[in-house]
Amino acid sequence: MLNYFTDTITPFLPLRFKVRMWRRSRNKKRLLERFFMSKVYRATKHAPWATMHDIVASAVALGTTVMKAANIPSDRYTIGELMNNVELRFSSNDTSTPLTGTARLYGGRKDDDICFIGSLALTTGDQVATSGLFYIHIMTPTSRWVAEMHLADENGNNGISRVIFDAAGYDFIFCLIEFSGSGKEWKIEVSGF
Repeated sequence: MLNYFTDTITPFLPLRFKVRMWRRSRNKKRLLERFFMSKVYRATKHAPWATMHDIVASAVALGTTVMKAANIPSDRYTIGELMNNVELRFSSNDTSTPLTGTARLYGGRKDDDICFIGSLALTTGDQVATSGLFYIHIMTPTSRWVAEMHLADENGNNGISRVIFDAAGYDFIFCLIEFSGSGKEWKIEVSGF
């Protein structure tokens, strides 16, 4: 359909008016794009904190002959389909002196062997959890396979240190903690987004 205003007059308008008309149409297109894109959402699961497992006995690193699918522990945490990142926090029952330990994180895919994700040096602080245990407030990565392993509040100010890393396609994760002394209890909690 012929628009007499734009098609018959536009060729005779000065350049500055043509530029203004072009800018208006471009801005209108951008406004419509923003409106329609504001309705697009990315589905991401926001998981609440869940106890992965409690540890009451020290555990050493898995040997190379043990990292098979048949040896995956039953107290592993299954990562949900919509979960892209995993977040872990630790707590312990030691009140007299700061308890230290080494946490080793492992993961794997369905019907596949176990992979080492990374290890962390842990130290308890003074902040008490709802469970009555004390949160870890110093967390230092000692080795890691996942390049993007981020720490939150890890510098020893009696906060709640957490480690966050990409799920990297793993279907499950689990953790072993090596520590000294008896009567110690560790709680590992997991969340993600």
